[in-house]
Order: sequence, then C-alpha cells, then structure tokens
Amino acid sequence: MDKLYDENKNVLLVSSHYNNWEFLITAQNFLFKHQAVGIGMPLTNKFWDKKINTQRERFGMQVVHAKNYKAKLKELDHTPTATLILGDQNPSNPNNSFWTTFLSQDSAFFFGAEIMANQSNSAVVYASIQNKSIGHYEIELSLITDKPKDENYGFITQTYIDHLTKDCENSPEYWLWSHKRWKMNVPENLNDLKIEHKKRFEDKYRATSY
Repeated sequence: MDKLYDENKNVLLVSSHYNNWEFLITAQNFLFKHQAVGIGMPLTNKFWDKKINTQRERFGMQVVHAKNYKAKLKELDHTPTATLILGDQNPSNPNNSFWTTFLSQDSAFFFGAEIMANQSNSAVVYASIQNKSIGHYEIELSLITDKPKDENYGFITQTYIDHLTKDCENSPEYWLWSHKRWKMNVPENLNDLKIEHKKRFEDKYRATSY
C-alpha cells in the first residue's frame, strides 16, 4: 500500500464480511496513507444508518452511497484514495452479475469492483482479516493487479473469489453466512448470461478502434 501511495495510485481495497470487518472499516484511515473511502448501501432505517456511519467515520473514513461514489471520489482527486468494497453480498440482478462456482455451488457476485478498476485504472488489493488472539487482528494484503486494463474479463473478480474461498475454507466460522449467498435461483439460461455479460464488458472496455 505504501508503494502504491508513493506511485500516486488509487486503490480498490476488496474484502468481505469476514472476521472483524468493522475493524477494517474503522481503522483503515490509520493503517494506510491513502484517504479511506467506503462504499455501501444505506440501511432502511435512517436513524441507524446515520448512527452506524458516524461511528465508522470517526477516524477519517468517508462512507458514500454506491450510487453517488463517483462524485465523492472526484472531490478527492487531489490525494490517492483507498476505496473499500465488501463484495461478498448477494446481488439482486442475475443478468448483471458475475457467475462462477463458489464453495462448490453456482453463485452470483457483484461485478462493480472490476468495472470501477477499469474505469479509474486503480490497483486492486485483497484484504484478509486474521484473528491472532482475543482482540488482536492482522490484515494480510494481496495485490490482485495494478494494471487492471491489461487483465482479461473476470480476472479481478475471480481472483477476489479465490481469496475469499481460501479464507472460508481455512476458518469458515468467521464468514457471515447469514447473507444467504444462495437465495437466488440459478437461471436456466446461465451459460447465455455468462456469454452476454462477458461481451458487454469487452465491448465497453476492451474494444479496439482502428
């Protein structure tokens, strides 16, 4: 992270609801030189949404809505940012998701981090929170890529999923299973959806003009 900061490189810090993720949210601005930004969906209850985000922001993290994050990042274009994305929740739209095998089952994942990386040419780093003892944690960082535009479709998302799979297999009790990862029915035309999703991405981000 220090090297990427020195290179003036923005980072997408991808993680999950694994172990003490609130520690990462709250402490991120202490841990890294990058300005911490967190992207999420607001809670239905506005009182608790404000209460929780106030706690999360008390040490410098800036929490933004998934629908207006671009405006906030534009305001911060004078300094390198590290935008935290917890990408393990279940997307609502099967047609606009990245489908893969996760823990031996067909699973849909958000594709937003891969889109953002290609739009902003940001580095992507996976953060795994490890519990060393009661109240003591370590964060293991793994660089997925610092050249997202050179990667094939799905590389960023699949590598993230591979890291998450490893964490879940090593210590499954630390993952938030209540997210009901497999509540979405697998579409009958799954192979067609995969082909179409890849085509849309490549047409937008990999098309070559002559």
